Amino acid sequence: MRSLLTLFSVMIISACTEKSGNPHIEKAIYSDNFAGLVEVGKNYNESKFDYELDTKNGSTIQFQTCGDIKQTKASEIREDQFSLFTMLNVNCEALKLYFSAGNSRKSFFPPVLTSELIQQLPANATPDLGGDPSPVSNQEIAQAFPNSEIVEISPTVVQSNLAGLDIDYTLLARGDLDGDGTEDLIVRMDWNNPNAFGNGYEMLLIGANELRTRLLKSPTH
Repeated sequence: MRSLLTLFSVMIISACTEKSGNPHIEKAIYSDNFAGLVEVGKNYNESKFDYELDTKNGSTIQFQTCGDIKQTKASEIREDQFSLFTMLNVNCEALKLYFSAGNSRKSFFPPVLTSELIQQLPANATPDLGGDPSPVSNQEIAQAFPNSEIVEISPTVVQSNLAGLDIDYTLLARGDLDGDGTEDLIVRMDWNNPNAFGNGYEMLLIGANELRTRLLKSPTH
């Protein structure tokens, strides 16, 4: 398992130009990408969900808040729905980060999620499948996966196939996460491995400043 917060550095993303003439960039959340989220409240605890999963004993659990999700043990969830439970946990972590973020003074990111941005991320901005060697961190995705297929399917979702692994990079929110005045992105990786019949969800926190782009990766548990 990779460490809770792993730091990588690469040169600044050439596709991202600083937004000028806008000293106040409001943080944003893309609620349509949060499954089950029915209301973004005034804070993390007041945000409302409507999502249901089955338990191993045949009953169901209704999730109405992130508190409900966080208080539920993974061992209670039916195995074939565990990945959905992981998704809910990732969404709640993203929601918490969104509410803790501030507005930004500047940004080096495009207004929408682009295939070019994903291609220029470090090669290890990919899911942690456990046991597999990590891609070389000083390479970009485009270099490490030269035969990759990366396409934009919406303004907030970029779909990729990297060496047989399907990954949807889904933008959840944006704002200043670390207080440096520069905009950061909160991205969820929705991955599926057809060869191993596995799927899951992980989070990427992507930040940029004038000297470098850094990638922070946080596993769900």
